[in-house]
Amino acid sequence: MKKIILVALLLSLFSSLHAYSKKIIFSAFSNMENAQRSLQGFKETNSYKEIESLAKANNFIVHARISGRYYIVVAEPFYSKDVAKKAFRLGKKEYRNAYMNTYEAPTKPEERVVVKTSTEELKSIEKHVEVEKKEKVEQEKNTTVVQIKSSQELELKEKELNEIQEIDKNETKETIEEFNDSQEMEKTEELDTNLSEIKKTIAEQNKTKISVERTKEFAFSVLDTLLYLFLATIFGVAIFYFVKFKRVYDEY
Repeated sequence: MKKIILVALLLSLFSSLHAYSKKIIFSAFSNMENAQRSLQGFKETNSYKEIESLAKANNFIVHARISGRYYIVVAEPFYSKDVAKKAFRLGKKEYRNAYMNTYEAPTKPEERVVVKTSTEELKSIEKHVEVEKKEKVEQEKNTTVVQIKSSQELELKEKELNEIQEIDKNETKETIEEFNDSQEMEKTEELDTNLSEIKKTIAEQNKTKISVERTKEFAFSVLDTLLYLFLATIFGVAIFYFVKFKRVYDEY
């Protein structure tokens, strides 16, 4: 009886030591090439560097391997809940659909390369792949919607820009026409002003000319009068001396 109890206690202790056995599946792909490419991209992140340090200290690996008909990027095995949680938290920064699953240790040395995939794990991977596909479709849909919206916004902006350019063109044309009208009006006003000044100058010149002519006429009139007076005086003097001479001659 004591032996049975001792064996039971040993089995219980062994079971408790290995009760926690997990792995973290980051992502799943239909071929190894895509899985390796994803892993390579993951290795270039700061999250992977922290996970790598954690892996060296706790004896787990991060690699890409086959699992059923899928190829997964996985970190395994974890025998510490705290270590698994820390690695999971770091992995979620790059793979938001990452999840933890039960790790089944290989029973034979040759099975260390190809780990046996349980039905439960296969279902979880399929579910994971389906979720990622839906998210990818949703992302593509959102991207398409954004592109359509961007295209519509671009067309609207182009239309608005064309309208603004047309308005600017019309306003510029109106401004030019107004400027030309203003210039034409200024030229007309300037011509009118110049014409008025010319007319005024001509009028003043005509007035001066008339005044000069009148002055000349007056001068000639005075001269004529003086000439007539002068001639009359000479004629009078001549008559006077003629009469006087005749009287003297008659006396002799």
